[in-house]
Amino acid sequence: MRLREPWLVAIAAAFAALLLTRADFVPLFDGRIYANCIVDAALAHLSPFNLQCAGHPDYAFMLFMSVPQLLAPSSFIPMLLAGVALGVLAIGAFYATLAALFPGASHRVERLLLTAALAFNPVVVVSFLNPNPDNAVLAFFLLATWASVAGREVALILSGLVLCFCKESGALLYALLLALHVVSNASRIDGGPADKLRALRPAIRLSLPLLVFAAVLTARTVFAQRVLWQGEGVGPVVVQLLSFRIDDPVFHAYLAGAFQSERQRKVALIEPAAQLRIEEVDAGGLDLDEHLARSGRRQRQVLDHHSFRTTAGVNTNRFHRCDSGFFSVIGCTA
Repeated sequence: MRLREPWLVAIAAAFAALLLTRADFVPLFDGRIYANCIVDAALAHLSPFNLQCAGHPDYAFMLFMSVPQLLAPSSFIPMLLAGVALGVLAIGAFYATLAALFPGASHRVERLLLTAALAFNPVVVVSFLNPNPDNAVLAFFLLATWASVAGREVALILSGLVLCFCKESGALLYALLLALHVVSNASRIDGGPADKLRALRPAIRLSLPLLVFAAVLTARTVFAQRVLWQGEGVGPVVVQLLSFRIDDPVFHAYLAGAFQSERQRKVALIEPAAQLRIEEVDAGGLDLDEHLARSGRRQRQVLDHHSFRTTAGVNTNRFHRCDSGFFSVIGCTA
């Protein structure tokens, strides 16, 4: 994937600069949960037992985010830089896919406009600011899409392997992409059914990421571990895949949020749920309870987890060390 478009570099640089201006950001909600896991993995020196978070098979995502965190386990900066890297990868892969589908100088402006629309979409920018495996799913799915369109089989297998171990949805997306790739290639073959069947042979090699993913899930099932994320409990893979319940309180919370304004959501979730306390932290001080360094002297409003769980219906006890003081912050003032 060779990208020599100066304006593409400018778009990626502007995207990175936009995120880097938020270096004082504190991850919230799901982002806080994943940030805690990333810090844990770095403090454990990338122990395999720490390279998974929130019950997801997100080993690739955790490894990608935790390696730079080794440089400064208590800082948000390495997470931010890793998020920027994922965003830039997504932007580059998206442009490369457009270039493969619509080559030539006549489509140059349209390719750049579409890429800019992706890079500066507020939802995309905010998503890459908060550590989340969905960001990695987007980046590596776009990379796998480029590999499929460009006919790069090795790149497709490697990106698909990473994609499958970013989150469960990554494996589903790769399976759909693989099906489209095989059917598209077979439809271009002139000849009878036998010739078209021979065109399906590459699917055996390209299915390697899915086979590895299934093998890992099976191995985890043997040890009675949670294979995929679900509301609660451990069961067969098929049951976990179909574990949606209409009475799930988390589903109710999201459904209610869909019909509320941003301000109403904050009031509904934060004010009744939180018991706010103000704490002042000296510059460079160390939170001995969580072994996380705190930088700057600021007043912080910290969420009371028990009240939040009761009101929002989220049992965060399922997540490893979710009560970290550093990432519990709901808001802060200078």
